[in-house]
Amino acid sequence: MKTTGLHFQFSNFQFSQRFISWEEIKNNSFSNNYHEEQIKIINFCQKYIQNNEINFQLQTSGSTGIPKKIIISKQKMKMSALATIKKLGLENENFFLIPLSTDYIAGKMMLVRAIETQADAIIIAPKQNIWEEIDAFYFGAIVPVQLKSLLDNPNIWHKFEKTKALIVGGASIPLEWKTQIEQLPIPVYATFGMTETISHFALQLLNTSKKQDYFEILENIYIQKNEKNCLEIKSFLTDNQWISTNDVVEMLSTSQFKWLGRIDNIINVGGKKIYPETIENLIYLYLKDYFDNQEFFISGIDDKKWGQKLVLYIETNITWKDEKINVFFKEIAKFLSNTEIPAKIIFKEKFERTETGKIKRNVY
Repeated sequence: MKTTGLHFQFSNFQFSQRFISWEEIKNNSFSNNYHEEQIKIINFCQKYIQNNEINFQLQTSGSTGIPKKIIISKQKMKMSALATIKKLGLENENFFLIPLSTDYIAGKMMLVRAIETQADAIIIAPKQNIWEEIDAFYFGAIVPVQLKSLLDNPNIWHKFEKTKALIVGGASIPLEWKTQIEQLPIPVYATFGMTETISHFALQLLNTSKKQDYFEILENIYIQKNEKNCLEIKSFLTDNQWISTNDVVEMLSTSQFKWLGRIDNIINVGGKKIYPETIENLIYLYLKDYFDNQEFFISGIDDKKWGQKLVLYIETNITWKDEKINVFFKEIAKFLSNTEIPAKIIFKEKFERTETGKIKRNVY
């Protein structure tokens, strides 16, 4: 068995020591010559390895709500990690890429997955472009802005042809990236989860010949819809109690569902409930060439006649010409009803986003 552990590749720090094995962490047999950033990570790993009954106070990132601290048991973290490991068929003693802040749940859960598989954990400082620092990895977790920098550098894709899986969380993956993702040689998974489930409880494969247009739950997870068509989940993560989400879904089976949108994003146009995410999917499906990889979203504004009306926001510093706008509206009228067609288009040079890259829809 090879010696595995933590590899620190923070390019913005000059560490005197860049590796510490899981065995050294377990036995507390290491020197004090570590930077404070390293010590924080080592301390978490040591507590996790040495104590089976420990609880951790973890910080949420705020990508799905107000950032807050929650208490999670080691056993729940372990069971969640093992469910992902089994679902993806991850094998022991490989390289796990962790370019996320380990101050938050997502980063800590990657450490747990590495510990449980005795993998080599490659710790990279969280930033947008990490790929020049990496030669290869077996499994990794990133946020959408890091995925974007990978998509924009196809000349380095060959380095990662042996990657088993790359999971992307923290925010929705823009539809405009779909074509590029399908060309990647790496299996890319969108994740679905929330604070109460610690980490993701469902995955969607976005590329390869086995790509999915739905999410599939992990082992020992149970799902159903409530009277509002919102997803409910029960599992070991929720103490086997049903909890409701604000996510409107279409149930395909007891283990698969399609995400339609957030109930708090619903726009009411003349009494008709419209899910903006569904309209966004349709617009992208039929008219993606209009956007030239520009991000966009649908929101609602008050209207005296209809209550609300739809607005299409596009992130660009180049306003479309009237001719292009007129042709665009004629095209979307072919597959959208009158209440589903945006009343106008608003161009924004830069969308406001959360730390994980999620567009702040509610500020528009």
